[in-house]
Amino acid sequence: MSRIVHTFCPNTVYPVLPRTCTNSCIAARYARGLLDVSMPAKTLAAKILVVDNRRFLRDSVCSLLADQSDWDVYEAENGEMALDRIQEVEPDVVVLAVMMPEMNGLELASRIRHLAPGTRIVFMSIYYTPQEAAVITRLFGGNFIQKSDLGTELIPTISRLLPKGS
Repeated sequence: MSRIVHTFCPNTVYPVLPRTCTNSCIAARYARGLLDVSMPAKTLAAKILVVDNRRFLRDSVCSLLADQSDWDVYEAENGEMALDRIQEVEPDVVVLAVMMPEMNGLELASRIRHLAPGTRIVFMSIYYTPQEAAVITRLFGGNFIQKSDLGTELIPTISRLLPKGS
């Protein structure tokens, strides 16, 4: 069962929802049996950060990923918030949109690479050119998924990027 965790008390990690989780997000996790705050988490799960300025897509991706066992899912709505979350939670994988206002995905990925070099990055986009895909492949390893293919390609891509046993 996937859990969203934050540390509140020293040496105890409790499964709870992130501050940015909406009521519909809470209801969906509860309905699927993914919300259980009565028991402390026993193992450290892989941490996945989802970054997109569109709330609906961000919630959809978080919901898809929350179904995975041993994955903790966090979210951010823009590049600046993502950089703060990266320092806070030290994610294993960041799934981010290429096109975002203020700081686009390529700029954010470059800053992530300097801030947290071990963090793997997966890009998602509706609109992209072959040149953008080539730049992403050359600079960031080619982990690029069209948003229309997220339902089938995102989980296998993240699983491939995670260390064995995560």
